[in-house]
Amino acid sequence: MLATIFILSFLFCLIIGVPISLALAIPTVIYFYWVDISLQMIPARMFAGLDTFLMLAIPFFMFAGRVMNDAGITERIVAFSKAITGATRGGLAKVNVVANMFMAGISGSATADAAAIGSILIPAMKKDGYSDVYSVAVTAISSIIGPIIPPSIVFILYGALTGTSVIALFLAGIVPGIMLGLSFIVVIHLQGKRLNFPVGEPTSLRLFGKTMIQSAFSMAVPLVILGGLLGGVFTPTESGAIASFLAMFAGFVLYRQLKGRHMWGILQSSALDTANVMILVATSTVFSWVLAAENIPTATAKLLLAISHNPYVLLLFINVLLLFLGTFMDTFPAMIITTPVLLPAVKQLGVDPLHFGIIMTINLMIGAVTPPVGLCIYIASSIGKTTVEAAAWAMRWLFLASIVVLLAVTYIPWFSMSVPRLFGY
Repeated sequence: MLATIFILSFLFCLIIGVPISLALAIPTVIYFYWVDISLQMIPARMFAGLDTFLMLAIPFFMFAGRVMNDAGITERIVAFSKAITGATRGGLAKVNVVANMFMAGISGSATADAAAIGSILIPAMKKDGYSDVYSVAVTAISSIIGPIIPPSIVFILYGALTGTSVIALFLAGIVPGIMLGLSFIVVIHLQGKRLNFPVGEPTSLRLFGKTMIQSAFSMAVPLVILGGLLGGVFTPTESGAIASFLAMFAGFVLYRQLKGRHMWGILQSSALDTANVMILVATSTVFSWVLAAENIPTATAKLLLAISHNPYVLLLFINVLLLFLGTFMDTFPAMIITTPVLLPAVKQLGVDPLHFGIIMTINLMIGAVTPPVGLCIYIASSIGKTTVEAAAWAMRWLFLASIVVLLAVTYIPWFSMSVPRLFGY
């Protein structure tokens, strides 16, 4: 009975539009009061949820992403992406995808990539003859690669919630992230003739070499981070500090586009983004404690297994559930709420938590471009001055490609597990 009241009060808070951190906290306070547990336990457990060395990686990567977006790195990556695609039909749309793949290895944030790439390529695509809605659609869907190709703030959060190795998660995201990017390029190529996309500009060997040299430092950052992690030189948290240092070095010394006056805005936005995530983690820690105390994860696992003991059927059901949640809930809160509930069920079916982390991340990132709450499509639509509905319709074939990749990763664990296994994880 008490568990039912707890869940219903949480759902009621969500329905009436209470901010997600308060929607997690209010039912928890009601529960503690009801069972006569000292309310002083709530802040103690909130602090315990944040008091881990790994959580420090989040503000570092938030800061690094902001610095890199203001340091002139985005423009150089776009220039190099143009040199790669060359004189192909739909070249600038493909540039959008390739640039997002490179940016994914730097920022680790879908919304940051949507804003950074969108501000450059949406106007450029419109000027080149692409429709407003298609320019927005390609930018929005390509940005979801950000948290899948390492480094990834979402993977850090999942690792903190489940105890899964963040390094292994970074490695597991490489192949699925590349698969997403290539699937989008294939769709754009197939749509090119039918929609009469403009042909990209030819690239000389000299221009290719020049853009590669200019962007070499930017593209080396994720290699330095992964190499240091795999070599045991630094931890995931320390890698965030290294990324921040490299970003500032690029902005102030190498490219000289970052000025001292920019730092206040960067620090302010990084602090706000970090605070939002940390408040969610803190409140979810106590919320998860109540879930465990009432055996809700166990009951949920039994309920899911009652539907089917076939892992393929259950994973399909979970995919549909996560895609549905992603349509009205942001990535971080959706992951925080569903992970402790769903993970026990998939473990009983023999699904590796590492594999499930990739499945969950791709699901929730697809949700980031799905109305009515998809942040990435809202950001891109705002830049392109189009309606979200029109952009979502223009995205339909690209969206379908992402679903195909999701199903491939779900049912063929090799795509996400091969690289971690190669390195002994």
